[in-house]
Amino acid sequence: MGIDNEHESSPPDREYPVLGDPLPLPVTTQPVDGSEPAERGTAGLPTRFGHIPALDGLRAVAVLTVLAYHFGAGWLPGGFLGVDTFFVLSGYLITSLLLVEWGRSGTTDLGAFWVRRARRLLPALFLVLAVVAIWAAIAWPADRLGSVRSDSLWTLFYGANWHFIFTEQSYFDLVSAASPLRHAWSLAIEEQFYLVWPLIFIGLVRLGRGSTRWLVGLSVVGTVASIWAMAAYFDEGDPSRAYYGTDSRAHGLLIGALLAVALARYPLGRLRARHAPPGVVSRYGPLGIGVVGAAVMGVLFATAGDRSAWLYPWGFVVFELAVVAVIVAINAPGPSPLAAVLSWRPLRWVGAVSYGLYLWHWPVLVFLNEGSTRLEGFSLFLLRLGVTVGATVASYYLLEQPIRHGRWLHGWKGWAAAPVGFALAASVIVVSTRDAEPPPDFLVANPEEVLTFESDVPIPTTAPPTTTPPESTESTDAVPSTTTLPPRDIGRVLMIGDSIAASVAPGMAQFATNSGQSFTASTLPGCSQITGLATPGPGQEPFPWAQPCETETIRLQSGLAASKQASTVLWMSSWETSDRLVDGTFYEFGTPEADDVILRLIDEAKQRILQGTDSLLVLVQQPPNAWSQMIGPPDDLNAERMAHINELYERYAAAHPIDTRVLDLASIVCPTGHPCPEQVEGLAPRPRDGAHYSEEGASWVAAKLYEQLQVMAT
Repeated sequence: MGIDNEHESSPPDREYPVLGDPLPLPVTTQPVDGSEPAERGTAGLPTRFGHIPALDGLRAVAVLTVLAYHFGAGWLPGGFLGVDTFFVLSGYLITSLLLVEWGRSGTTDLGAFWVRRARRLLPALFLVLAVVAIWAAIAWPADRLGSVRSDSLWTLFYGANWHFIFTEQSYFDLVSAASPLRHAWSLAIEEQFYLVWPLIFIGLVRLGRGSTRWLVGLSVVGTVASIWAMAAYFDEGDPSRAYYGTDSRAHGLLIGALLAVALARYPLGRLRARHAPPGVVSRYGPLGIGVVGAAVMGVLFATAGDRSAWLYPWGFVVFELAVVAVIVAINAPGPSPLAAVLSWRPLRWVGAVSYGLYLWHWPVLVFLNEGSTRLEGFSLFLLRLGVTVGATVASYYLLEQPIRHGRWLHGWKGWAAAPVGFALAASVIVVSTRDAEPPPDFLVANPEEVLTFESDVPIPTTAPPTTTPPESTESTDAVPSTTTLPPRDIGRVLMIGDSIAASVAPGMAQFATNSGQSFTASTLPGCSQITGLATPGPGQEPFPWAQPCETETIRLQSGLAASKQASTVLWMSSWETSDRLVDGTFYEFGTPEADDVILRLIDEAKQRILQGTDSLLVLVQQPPNAWSQMIGPPDDLNAERMAHINELYERYAAAHPIDTRVLDLASIVCPTGHPCPEQVEGLAPRPRDGAHYSEEGASWVAAKLYEQLQVMAT
C-alpha cells in the first residue's frame, strides 16, 4: 500500500501527512546528505524521498502555537496562524508525494492514497466524536445537544467549516458556549483538499503529458482567486466567513503545492551543483532565507490580531511565504542550525502526536472550564493540559498506531472498516443526543425578531387613560422629590427588554395567569432599550446586530404602551451597559459624557413608549452575573457596569417622579452583592450562564417582581 523505496528512512505506510499528522514525514526531493540529486523518473520527476526530522519539529511549532492561542496566552495573539503552517505543509507534502509516485510509475493509485488517509485520520476522529457526544449528554443541558449532534455529524463527514458558516458560528467568539468541535473547520478543509486535489493532479498532469505546467497554472490562478476571496469576504466585525471558507483559505494549500512543484523540478542540491559557485551565498543562502522566514513567523505569532484588517489577506500570505522559506531551508542539503533546532527530540515527539493534540485540546478546553471544575488560573491550565496530553497519548498508542501498523485491516477488511466506523460513530452521536430539546428562543432569536408573551387573562375592559401630556421639561439629573405620590393600580403589565427579559417573561405570563392578572411582553434579544450602536470597546466597530437593533427598537417602542393597553411598563434590559456610538460619536460607558447621553436616551425612549398615555415606567435594577456551570466566575467589569446603570436608573427616576419608578431586583437576586451567590432561597435562578433565568428561576423572579409592583402601587 505504500511507495516502495529502499532509500526511505521510514516505512512505506508513513507517507501522507495531515494537519497534525502523528508520523514522521519523508519529504525531500534530494537525499538528506545532499551528495547527489534524487534520480529522475517519468517526465523528469523525482522518484524517491528522504526523511527530514525537522519537519516534525515544524509541525510541533504549529500545534503548540494553536494550543497557546486557544488556551488564552496573551503573549501569543497570533497563535491561530499555526493552522496556516499546517496548510502550507499539507499542500507541499501531498503534492510532492503525488509527483514522486507519478515520476516512478507514470500514474497515481487513488485507492491506496485514500485508504491511507482513512487509516490515519478516522480512528482518532471517531473516538473524539464519540467522547464529545457522550460527554455533552452527561454534562450539558438538553437544549445544547441538538447543536452538538449537528456539529458532530458535519465534522464526521468533513463539512464542518461550511456548517459553521451557514449557522453563523464565529470562530473568534472564544467563550465556553462555543461548540466543542469548532476547531474541526480546518480538518474539513484539509480533507476536502485530500479528496479533490489528487483528481485535479491526475487530470492536469495527463493533460500536460507529464508536464506540470497546467498544474502550476491552475495553482497560480487558484491562489490568486483564493486571496481575492479572503479579501472580499472579510468583515472586521466578524471575519469568520473569510476565515472558515475553503475558497478563502485554499491559498495556503496551493502555495504549498507550488513549492512542491518548484522543488521537484529544481531541487536545491541540483541548483547548487549547476548554477552556484562555491561560496558564502550558495552555502548559507537557504539558511538565511529560512532564518528570515522563521523571524517573520515569530513576529506574526507575537503581534497578529485575529480581526486585524491587514491580515486579510496579505498578513496570511506573508506568513505562508515565511513558512515556505523555512521549508526551503530545512530541505537544503548539508547541516543547518535551523534544522537542528527543529529536529530536537521533544519537538519531534510533539510533532508525531500533533494530530491528537489538535483533536483533543479544544473539546477538553470547552468541557473543562471554570464553571464545571471550580478551578481557575494555573490549576485549571494544568488540568486541561494533563487531560489533553493523556487523551492524546492513549489514543496514539492504543488506537491509532495499532490500526496503522496492524495487518488485520489490509485488503477487503480495510475497505470495509471505514464505512463501518462511520456508521458506528454516527450511531453513537445520534443515540447520545436523542434527548435533545430546542434551545430557548431568547438564545437563538435574530435582533429583528420580537419575542412576545401573553398571559391567558384578557385585557381589562377599562384601558389606561390616554392623555396628551405636555412636553417634558424635567431634568434628567437627579432631584430629590418631596412629592407624595398617590397609589396607582398596576393594571396590565407590559415587559420590555432584551434576552434576559425574554428569559423571565414566560414565568411572568404564567404567574399573571395564575393570579388573574393581565400581562404581555415584547422583547428584543441582544438589543438595548436606548438607541445608539453598541460596540465592544474603543476603536472597534459596532456589533453586527447593532444597526438592526436600533432600527427595530425605535419601531417597536413607538406608541407601545397604548397599543398594548398597558398601565405599567417594566423595563428590564442590560445592553445599556455597552459602549456605544451615538450620532457618530463614541461614548465609553461610565464616563460623565456617556452618563449624560444615556439619561437623555432613556428619556427619549420613555417618550416613545408612553406616548399618548399616563402609564408608569418601571426601571428594573438588575443584578450582576452569578457563577455558572457554563461560564464560570462572573467578571468584575460586568458587576461594575451593572451597578453603574442601576445608579443611572435611580438618577432618572428621581428626576421624573411622576411617571417613572425603579424596582430593585438586584438586592433580591444578589442579596450579598458581587459576587452573587449561585443559590438564593434554595434554588439557582441563573444556572446556565449566570445571567439568563431558568424556567424555575423565571417563576421565582416573577413572583418577586409582582410582589414589588404591588408594594410600589400602594
